Amino acid sequence: MKKKIFLIVLFLPFFNQFFPKIHTNKTFLQPRPIIENLSMELSCWYSQIGKSDYNQISLQVIPFYQKSTNKSNIGDYFGYFAEQEGRIRDFISVAAMPDADPAVAPSLVSDDIHVNYLIHNPQSENMSVGGRITFRPSQESYGIRLGYYQSLEKFFLKLDTAIVRVKNNLNLWGIDQLISDEVDENVNKNILDFFEGNLEVQSFDDRLQRPLSFAKFGNSLSRRGFADIEIAFGFSFLDDIDNKISAAINLTIPTGNKADGVYLFEPIYGNGRHFALGLRADSKFKIWEKEESEKLLELLVNLKLKYLFKNSQKRTVGLVDDNGEKIRYGHYFLGGKRGEFPVFPLANILTMDLDVEPGIQFEGFVAFAFKCGNFLADLGYNIFAKDSENISLKHEWDQNTYAVASPGDAQTDEIGYLTELGLDPENGPFDPTNAAHYDQNTISGPIEQKHLDFKAASTPNQFTNKIHGGFGYIFNKKTPIIVGIGASYEFVSSNSALEKYAFWGKISFLF
Repeated sequence: MKKKIFLIVLFLPFFNQFFPKIHTNKTFLQPRPIIENLSMELSCWYSQIGKSDYNQISLQVIPFYQKSTNKSNIGDYFGYFAEQEGRIRDFISVAAMPDADPAVAPSLVSDDIHVNYLIHNPQSENMSVGGRITFRPSQESYGIRLGYYQSLEKFFLKLDTAIVRVKNNLNLWGIDQLISDEVDENVNKNILDFFEGNLEVQSFDDRLQRPLSFAKFGNSLSRRGFADIEIAFGFSFLDDIDNKISAAINLTIPTGNKADGVYLFEPIYGNGRHFALGLRADSKFKIWEKEESEKLLELLVNLKLKYLFKNSQKRTVGLVDDNGEKIRYGHYFLGGKRGEFPVFPLANILTMDLDVEPGIQFEGFVAFAFKCGNFLADLGYNIFAKDSENISLKHEWDQNTYAVASPGDAQTDEIGYLTELGLDPENGPFDPTNAAHYDQNTISGPIEQKHLDFKAASTPNQFTNKIHGGFGYIFNKKTPIIVGIGASYEFVSSNSALEKYAFWGKISFLF
């Protein structure tokens, strides 16, 4: 059973912090949702909320900017393991066809993706395909976070949301070889055009190879909107001059976007459109005070635990071979469909509606808050942990319909559907049960449900540590207005999360 008990979910990330796991051969990453940020939320604002005065209202507005820094590690995430080199590549290398020997067997280029799996009959089209594409993925986001707090004596209501723009960039570089200078539709194109969905191979009026439609490479992809709405309704158990403890039911209403699978590393500005329900606890304890000089030192402790419910998203699953081993970048291999002549990148049919269940998510916050007269300062630590996603098919898989198309093998004089068989209408249409049509080196026969690699489309468990500092000033103590600034840096324990820095300003009002 996939779901773990709470203690395992909570403490397993601590183990991962010291023994991090590097993930690879992935097609999707769900970063930490922007609204899940207690450091940004509570810095300075802690002094205005949590009071039990009847119908007291506080509003805060936070313009912010944040950017990821672990580019090469995220490159590994979307890369693959090279067995010959014994390391994870943060790049994809496509083996070109040497001019002297255009029929190099795919099996001889073990660490590279052979061109015969990606392009229909490149020999006959006089193509010279190859090159290396390196990933340096990054994300930047900016916007305005909004907070509302209303006390109702012992009860309180709290709302949070953010208007945000998220920009993802694969930062691709290293393409070094043109595909062809002879075939009209592919003149001056390189291997990146295949991964961007700009490459097809034609024969007269019929397409031999359809372009890539999903899991495409793309730079400077951006989305913007409301990044979820979080509602907390709670009760103050302890509320005296020195100490405060409260607990609340926490509901997340998803307003962000969800994955559509068109691009690799697509920007998601919410939690992926998942409703969530959980509990929240907030506390504040006085450590030291000097009344005559208006100096106060407090300890803030805040906890959030929630469960994110299942919804459907369109993501790209990977492939495993007959032995259950991952086929690196197998979702980009060309395949065929029963009864049709053209081939296509398998991502076009491996991108499908999936049921995604994120499960348990935890956030903790501890900070020292110092007040001197009208000045505020806080220094804190924020922990974030999320369970790995559980993914399953939403609809039944079409058995006996699709197969990896055979590229042939010059070492055995084997002719494949992607070399010469597919050029002759008498050898078609494609038949996933025909040994001359499917690739016997990967999946022998039709792609069945057991060959689908759901882990490729699943974001693994995440664990991050963040430190932050904030500084503010209180204007007009009768109807206080707080103006502040803050910054944070978030460290990660594995490449399943984004390491990033953030800056923000803040203004809050108390009515």
